[in-house]
Amino acid sequence: MRKNRSPGETPTALCQRSRCRSSATTVVRVSRWLGLATVTAAVLSSQLAVAAPRRVLLLPFEGPSASEVQAVITSSLASDVTLLPTEQAERAAQLLATRPENGDDAYAALARRLRAVAVIEGKVVKDDRWRLRLSVRQGNNGTVTGAVAWSGAKIKEMVANVQRGAPYWLQSMLDAAEGVPSTRPMVTARAVGADTDDRPGSASASVRSSAAPNTNKETLWEISAGPRVLARTFTYTDDVAGLPGYTLAGAPALAVEGTLFPTAGSNTPTKNFGFAGHFETSLAVKTVGRDTSSHATTLQAYWVGGRYRLASNNFLFNFGLDYGEHRFNMDVQDATPPNVRYTFIRPSVSARADAGGGLALSVTLAYLGILSVGDLGREDRFPRDSAVGAEVDAGLGYTVDENFEVKFVADLRHYAHTMHAKMGDTYAVGGALDEHFGATLLVAYHSK
Repeated sequence: MRKNRSPGETPTALCQRSRCRSSATTVVRVSRWLGLATVTAAVLSSQLAVAAPRRVLLLPFEGPSASEVQAVITSSLASDVTLLPTEQAERAAQLLATRPENGDDAYAALARRLRAVAVIEGKVVKDDRWRLRLSVRQGNNGTVTGAVAWSGAKIKEMVANVQRGAPYWLQSMLDAAEGVPSTRPMVTARAVGADTDDRPGSASASVRSSAAPNTNKETLWEISAGPRVLARTFTYTDDVAGLPGYTLAGAPALAVEGTLFPTAGSNTPTKNFGFAGHFETSLAVKTVGRDTSSHATTLQAYWVGGRYRLASNNFLFNFGLDYGEHRFNMDVQDATPPNVRYTFIRPSVSARADAGGGLALSVTLAYLGILSVGDLGREDRFPRDSAVGAEVDAGLGYTVDENFEVKFVADLRHYAHTMHAKMGDTYAVGGALDEHFGATLLVAYHSK
């Protein structure tokens, strides 16, 4: 192939110019290949570094239900973490127990021997709450690089909090122990007993029942039963007719109540909606008349309806709307026994607060919209009788364990009657007050 050359350019000069161009092209190509190889090697080395598993020593947890909680922590570790075998972890714990005076140095020597980048310790404590205290130590010097704690009134609540927060905090603390740069906020060393929030970006707020929210109270279902004592006072007002009142000082009874939240624990909007019911009945009650004769007497009440609950910190609120009946019947032929059968609509609100030490306080307020008063409103008695009612109760509960609770509840139901008497009515009475007192000892069982 003929080469173009400038006028006066010799063939030798032309050859030299061609060789120079060829050499420059070769240098450019080699440089490009070297650059590409360098980048590829860097990428591969970084990928290999990331893919390399981190050997971590997880010491056996201490305390009640420790193995169950440790299993949750194990399942929360990232895929790039390799736990040392259980046998080695147990032997390491035994060795540390015999050398407590060495402190950080003992952990560092053990980690170096086992080629572990970090050591994880955990302790479960049960006092007024269930608590897990977790710490991570750096493998090369044994110092604590991060600590976190989760708690709950019940072990299931604590476990739920751990499951929610452990993946984030374990990864953060292991990054700190290994000295790996992380986009997560650094977890500063702190006392193992310090409760720490499990939300990203926070390092000091306590993890309480609101973390899940109030899972100890937000049960799937609960049933309670126990003995009850009933009392009643019925008094006529503006009693021109001279009708006698009625008093029942105390009567044995039985109470049963329950709640059901079918979708509790889900993430659906219906998780806070449920149902509730209550039933009570007197047991073998007799009323002794003025002539010393006794009359069979029964007191019964029930209500059933829907519920909506909200949790806030250590408080749980329930809003309800029920239909119910409340009956009093005395088997006597007298034309004026204070027999009633209230039917009502019952809107209510209740609040429950943790008081610590397994104790909880509760209060309920309800309005009783009376639909009917039963026999008291008969044509031959008070045909224009209208009534309104209200109910209040206060309770104290003690948590026995994660499923059982003992509750004492005192309550008052108040009904106010207006007879709207007119000339010609059988009885000239202005109104009546009907008050029912109760005290109940309940044993509750609930499931989440």
